Amino acid sequence: MAWAYVVGLVATAISAQFEHPSAGRLLPSLKEWRHVISFGTKSTAAQVLIEVSTGAPEVLIGRIVNPVAVGFYSRANGLLETFNQSFVAGLMPVALSAVAMRNREGKDIREFVLQGLTHITGLGWPFFCFVALMAFPITRILFGDQWDASVPLVRLFCIAAIIRLPSTMNWPVLQGMGLIGRYVSLLAITLPFQIGFLLIALI
Repeated sequence: MAWAYVVGLVATAISAQFEHPSAGRLLPSLKEWRHVISFGTKSTAAQVLIEVSTGAPEVLIGRIVNPVAVGFYSRANGLLETFNQSFVAGLMPVALSAVAMRNREGKDIREFVLQGLTHITGLGWPFFCFVALMAFPITRILFGDQWDASVPLVRLFCIAAIIRLPSTMNWPVLQGMGLIGRYVSLLAITLPFQIGFLLIALI
């Protein structure tokens, strides 16, 4: 896997060279290192908070309940991650680039953001509604009868995903506009509430 990642980076560099040969004449420089460090620090902080938010439920469930409950939680959550992996993961880089380009050109990005939200919810809401309604047969077919206990969790996660889906555009919009610090603040404010409510539910 590590070598595959290295080969992927080399292939990307070679492809970029063929697509834009003039980019090959650019040499590394420390001229803008302050901006790079500032942005990189905030971006790293955001990713750390996202990882904490994602991993906290499994850690707390394992510590407070039992490892079996973690398994059912992970199975239910993993079923819904198929939407993020197949659609959202591919959309975010494109949306980020489009927002950044419009922001640099001084264009209004509201229409683009509304269009993105329309596409995300137009595909996401029917997907999660279908999975919620068909949670039992989907779980039984994909994973077997030993995971039937995760079906109620799947339905609850679908409801949560429907509510959370419009916020998907927060990351590319704020990052593309250079407001990544605001996104970090948003995560830092919401994370304690998330963990607090989770602890109350588990205890």
